[in-house]
Amino acid sequence: MEAAKKAAAAATQEPKLGCNHEVEVYRGDSIRDFKAKVTLACEREQKFWDKKGISFDSNARKYANVKVAFKHLVMIFVPSAKVKSLYAQKLQAGDEYRHAFEMAVMDPTSWQPLEPTRTFHQYPQYRFFGNDEEGSTPQQLRIIEATESYKNVNLRYKEFDAEQNKKTF
Repeated sequence: MEAAKKAAAAATQEPKLGCNHEVEVYRGDSIRDFKAKVTLACEREQKFWDKKGISFDSNARKYANVKVAFKHLVMIFVPSAKVKSLYAQKLQAGDEYRHAFEMAVMDPTSWQPLEPTRTFHQYPQYRFFGNDEEGSTPQQLRIIEATESYKNVNLRYKEFDAEQNKKTF
């Protein structure tokens, strides 16, 4: 009954870009699984818009031929100290917070790589899937191609790569 209500509600709403793939991510999924699901979600999103006859729309076209592979990193946003301080002072509605947040998002050093073999559940510090008492705050993830030049601009990635390639005896 509940599924029928959801389907009826979805049929009456205008479809939104990026919300039509029906791929679900679970806390037990590894980061590697997540990358595969992103690829699948993009394929399904592209097919959805193709069926609608909107395949040449620039927004829908960005889902075409997306392949997230082993060479890609899944990164999570880690706010800067200034952003954390303004948030702690409950100033997140102000212009200063908005500017500091936008600057932190653009800063490559604010993005921490996630280990491909770990699951979302193994990252309790990021509170995925509503693990905190006050409710879930959505996490910002970014997928980028791991390159040597990116290592030069993101110290977190440089340290992550060194740890990944450390020889064990």
